[in-house]
Amino acid sequence: MKSGLIILDSLYGFVSQNRDVPHRTKDRTVYLSYKKLVLDLLTNVPKDPGWYAWFKRSNVPPPIYIGQSSIGKTSSLNARLEEELLEEYVAFWSFVDDTAADKLKAKYGGKYSQVRAMKKRGSDSIVWIAFPSARRGTLDIIEHKLIWDLKPSANNDRRDYSDIVHENYNEVRSIMERAFTPSG
Repeated sequence: MKSGLIILDSLYGFVSQNRDVPHRTKDRTVYLSYKKLVLDLLTNVPKDPGWYAWFKRSNVPPPIYIGQSSIGKTSSLNARLEEELLEEYVAFWSFVDDTAADKLKAKYGGKYSQVRAMKKRGSDSIVWIAFPSARRGTLDIIEHKLIWDLKPSANNDRRDYSDIVHENYNEVRSIMERAFTPSG
């Protein structure tokens, strides 16, 4: 297993300098500059399966959101985090403009829901854990147990996984919890 921490401060810095939430195709200059920052942040994130947690360094535990990536090029940790950071970008703009979600909704004619993105509002870090040899069942079991045990505010799945045991769970949880501490 390998892991890393993504600090999202550069995205907040960019947003504070570009306060109007962009439309991805109509505001290309702003959006493409934002996209470049995202891709730079993901340089060291592997194209492996694993887990990740969005959190706010000054307010953990609990994390804000826990997710998993799968096996395959388009569902790897790198691809999954790129997708979330690029599609749920309103979470960052809403931090400097409380009406950003409404503005983005208007720009897209109400086509896309921003509910999930808004749940991640205030996140300033993402910890990721890659497990290249993981099987699909392992990914699911550990994700569900992390959600059950760590109770992230944005995850709705609260099925009881307290009795589930997996040989890699304690290592994954320990990596996440170390990232959640100020000295992380």
